[in-house]
Amino acid sequence: MIAIVGFVWGVYTYQQTAMRTASKPYYDRQLDLYFQTARAAATLATDPRPDEWHKARREFWSLYWGPLSMVEDATPYRPETESEEEPRTVEAAMVRFGRSLRQIEDSLPAGDASPARAQLEQLQRPSLWLAHRLRDSLRGAWPVQGELHPRDEARQN
Repeated sequence: MIAIVGFVWGVYTYQQTAMRTASKPYYDRQLDLYFQTARAAATLATDPRPDEWHKARREFWSLYWGPLSMVEDATPYRPETESEEEPRTVEAAMVRFGRSLRQIEDSLPAGDASPARAQLEQLQRPSLWLAHRLRDSLRGAWPVQGELHPRDEARQN
């Protein structure tokens, strides 16, 4: 009996390891794209320098219309304690940030003008929401050891 249990455990462990190994390239790419997205959104929300702002804008839209769509998580995240206004998925947070960015882009004069500080501030909350959904998505994909974040504790209850 012990031999059978040991054999079954060995097969199970092997399958789990094989699945993690096969999935690793996908999750590595997802992690990289998530960081690129968070960086682009944060730059758009905080950096008034025209060259940096427009570079981040191009990066954001490139991620939005291409690579990020291939790896973004559709799992809804939002404990009941958060605002109903806050997007629940990576996709919804990207759309929300994109709409806010498009409003600012439409208000800019032709050329390489950068937005005013007040316009940058309009992107700060959507940028944080996006970063939070990216983080939540990663927590679901990457096992992290250590203390639970209060939001994680709320999800477990």
